[in-house]
Amino acid sequence: MSDLYIGLMSGTSMDGIDAVLVRFHGERPELLASHAQPWPVKVTNRLHALCNPGPNEIDRMGEMDQIVAVHFAGAVRALLAKTGHHPNQIKAIGSHGQTIRHRPELGFTLQIGNGARLAVETGIDVICDFRAKDMALGGQGAPLVPAFHQAVFGSKKGPRMILNIGGIANVSVLPGPDDQVFGFDTGPGNTLMDQWYRKHKGGSYDPKGAWAASDGMAPHFARQFMAQQRARLAPGQPLPATLRSSLRAPLQRMAQQTLAQHLRELRGRNVEDGAVVVLDNASGEVL
Repeated sequence: MSDLYIGLMSGTSMDGIDAVLVRFHGERPELLASHAQPWPVKVTNRLHALCNPGPNEIDRMGEMDQIVAVHFAGAVRALLAKTGHHPNQIKAIGSHGQTIRHRPELGFTLQIGNGARLAVETGIDVICDFRAKDMALGGQGAPLVPAFHQAVFGSKKGPRMILNIGGIANVSVLPGPDDQVFGFDTGPGNTLMDQWYRKHKGGSYDPKGAWAASDGMAPHFARQFMAQQRARLAPGQPLPATLRSSLRAPLQRMAQQTLAQHLRELRGRNVEDGAVVVLDNASGEVL
């Protein structure tokens, strides 16, 4: 029986599709090959439009559900062509899908990229819809990340905390034993900065943070805003997706570049607060 699997991912930054070929043999997965491809600009724009309420959004979501699956299938074919493997050599595809809404405070998260369409397009069994049961059990919809981090980074020498800064930042806490592993979102990572840069500079992100770093930084706004927001939440509870509405009024009064600097600082403060929640209760290594 084959021990080869393909993993597919497109994060909340929506900058492209990542596909990997992995062998599961022994205690740790073995990465054999990878492929990355950007989303077409028109598709990216339509995906971003679905992240907020708008007209006819159910029909638009249904159409994009199919389009995303077709592009995922294209990434799979490109990966197989690169490695010389045939679809019948692959046990299954694990497809996270493309997140278009994430509302853990309301108990739901929504990913598109139709698994059935992907299976038909590739001729490979597809495993998908990873997040729903975790949400039903009171989680924040990312059940596989802490388990993966434990398998790859877990250490018997002491606790570790893995920090991932994507569109949304999250931490995995690895105390040692498998049954004590947990994780949570800390809130926005790069998503607010990416949105601002896309609106005012026309690119998908700020390369090397050069634009936001091109002037002095006054961190007081980020400190004060984060303190106000955190005071309303329980420890470990992420900042909600509706954070943008709280930010809108003060940010509209700022110049574009100054605002970008504050968003950079806000991201750093948010991630730092997430780490403090863990480190206040445990010691260990941060990766």
